Amino acid sequence: MNYKNQISDRVKILLIDEDESIFYLIRRVLQRENYRLYTSTSGRSGMEMSTSICPDLILMDTQLSDMDGIGLIQWFREWTDCPILVVSGQTGYMDKVNALYAGADDYIVKPFHEQELAARIYTALRRRIPGGQGSFYQAGDLKIDSMEADGLVLTIHTTEACPSLMNYLSEPYGCITGFWSVLPSIRELW
Repeated sequence: MNYKNQISDRVKILLIDEDESIFYLIRRVLQRENYRLYTSTSGRSGMEMSTSICPDLILMDTQLSDMDGIGLIQWFREWTDCPILVVSGQTGYMDKVNALYAGADDYIVKPFHEQELAARIYTALRRRIPGGQGSFYQAGDLKIDSMEADGLVLTIHTTEACPSLMNYLSEPYGCITGFWSVLPSIRELW
C-alpha cells in the first residue's frame, strides 16, 4: 500500500534507547518518512532533551540502566500528552500492560518490521498534528482547527503578521512557552 505521509515535515521524534544498534534502523525509517529524530542513550538525558525540544512523539525502551522505564513514562505524562510508543525486547504480557497503564499509547516488540513502525508512528500522530486526518491539533480541551472552533466557523481579519504569529505560537506542540521567550519573535514579526 502506498501512501503519502502528509504530517511528517515538522514532526520531532525523541528516541530513548540504550541499544545504539536500534538507532540505525529507526533513523532509516524516520528519515525515509521525513521526521526529525533526536536520540538519547539514557533515561536521564532523555528527560533533559524532552524538555528542550518538546517532541511530538516519544519512542522509548522501558529497559534502561539509569532509571525505571515505567517511571519515565509516568514522568512524561505529568507534563505532556504527546504519544509515547514503547519499543522493547520485553515480550511478556504484563510488561505491555504495565507500560500501557503507565501512559504509553502503544507497545512494539523488538524485532519489528520497518513498515509496522512507520505505520504505528503515523497512526499515533495523525490525530494530533495539523495536516493529519481531520487537519486539527488537540491537546486536552484545546482544539485548534483551521476551519472551525467549537462548531462555529471562524473568520479572522488579520494583518500581514498575524498568520506568521499564529504559526509561531502553534509550532511547539505540547510545549509551554513563556512570555519572555516569545517576545523577541513577536517583535521580529512587526
